[in-house]
Amino acid sequence: MTVRSWSLASEFPEGFRVRLTASSDEDIESVAIRVHIGRHTRTGYDYLEMTRHDGSLEGDLLWRTNTAASYIPPGTVITYSFEFVDSDGRRYETEKAEFVYHDPRFVWKEISRGPITVAYHGGSEPRAREILDTMLLTLDRMAPLLGADREEPIRVTVYNSWNEMRRAIPPATAAFDRHLITEGQAFTTVGTLLVLGSRSAAGTASHEMTHIIVHRAGEGVARKVPPWLHEGLAEYGNVDPGRSYDNALRRGIRQDHLLPITHMGSLPGRANDVLLFYGQSKSLVRMMIDDFGTDKMREFMALYKSGESMDDALMGTYGLDRVALENRWRASVGASPLSAAYSNDERPTPVPAPTILPYTLNPNSEGQLIEDTRAVQATGTRAATEERVSSTPVPLIFAPDLSGKGREESVRETPVPLVYGITRSREDEPVVPEVEGNGCGASSGGALDLTAGVALVGLVALGVGAHRRRR
Repeated sequence: MTVRSWSLASEFPEGFRVRLTASSDEDIESVAIRVHIGRHTRTGYDYLEMTRHDGSLEGDLLWRTNTAASYIPPGTVITYSFEFVDSDGRRYETEKAEFVYHDPRFVWKEISRGPITVAYHGGSEPRAREILDTMLLTLDRMAPLLGADREEPIRVTVYNSWNEMRRAIPPATAAFDRHLITEGQAFTTVGTLLVLGSRSAAGTASHEMTHIIVHRAGEGVARKVPPWLHEGLAEYGNVDPGRSYDNALRRGIRQDHLLPITHMGSLPGRANDVLLFYGQSKSLVRMMIDDFGTDKMREFMALYKSGESMDDALMGTYGLDRVALENRWRASVGASPLSAAYSNDERPTPVPAPTILPYTLNPNSEGQLIEDTRAVQATGTRAATEERVSSTPVPLIFAPDLSGKGREESVRETPVPLVYGITRSREDEPVVPEVEGNGCGASSGGALDLTAGVALVGLVALGVGAHRRRR
């Protein structure tokens, strides 16, 4: 097997084009490209369309990135290799190589220091250096506090105007509101930032970079960091914060109108409440660090990442659950405590689950009888033992062994989940890791995040003329 040439070329936002030419004495059945996107923990693959020409194999593929599920932010490093499979099932794999998925509309330059690389174009080098300095300062402050790896790479792409940047953000974000301007967006799973090179670029980059640090320090396979902690830490780590959130918090305390932030799984819908949410989150996180110290915060993040629930991680570190923690903060600012509805003592008593007995075909056993219904169907009547038959269906469990094959009795046509909700039922379907974005919006110099589901999306300002938003 000889690979004569290959290339990857950016066609962003549509995708990147893969071309390959090879020759082999063997009959090659398929050629796949395997990719590792940025700092993502999962890999993906897809098959090239192969043709034979003058004794050579020529392959072509457009790896699409133009949907919300397949999106890859520009500036991300893609590590890739090719895998060949011949007619006898033998596999051949090339060495890994790297490709930077830049926006091809511009000629990019890069500056790097430590683990951070900033890509810019045109005459924006001074702004790029300011962003780099600010991010290094943020990294030095927040990585030790949260227990994150300081050496793991982070990449930033800086756009000079909103007209440039609007084509680079994810499709879902672009469609969110045509009257909003995204100033920055963090893609936590791949370690990439997009930043608008405005006057607030340094604060935007600082806030968004902290989202990546929080993700790395606190998010495990099973649990995501909740919005109040994500945004509170991101704004605590912002070295160039605005005043909007503090003003909203003072107004909320004065009017005795505060949000139950530790029990909110997403941001509120009203703009003023979003500002208040950020102000409360930042103030609560500051209390946790000031009152209990940095070591406790690092211990808490590690415990939560290990899989503990939020209440268990808080109790294990601070001796407080969410209600007690938020009420401690409320008392410190002179606000009313959470209502009794949020207290564990006021929650309804759970209804005990019924005892589940093993299924049996023996009517004299202590289990739940599974009857033969063929006679019932023939007569149109129910058997006397029907009341002993559970209405709960017997689960069909797919239990793969190390070879990837299921046990004989459990094999079904149900697609097997491979990565981040992507399923594969045919061998030639691509497997694409989903990229999560983190977004915040800025109001007059602050960062205001709009978080939806698992994809946190960017940084926004609300105003009459220019509505700006940090993600």
